[in-house]
Amino acid sequence: MSITAVAWALRTRVGDSRAKMVLLMLANNADENDGNQFPPLRRFADLVECSARTARSKLKKLEATGLICRHCWYRP
Repeated sequence: MSITAVAWALRTRVGDSRAKMVLLMLANNADENDGNQFPPLRRFADLVECSARTARSKLKKLEATGLICRHCWYRP
């Protein structure tokens, strides 16, 4: 858990309560060193208590507003 990330997420205005919860869960599960994380979507959705579809749409919303940045890369 990254206390800094959680504090930032709490201060951040999102305008959507579910998106805020997604942001808070991301912050709560962020790595302390670099803030990166990649939980499986279904597990993440279960933590947020929403469907995988809702979690995905809220992640897209947070990315579109510039609050998060998602990168995909290949790990052998």
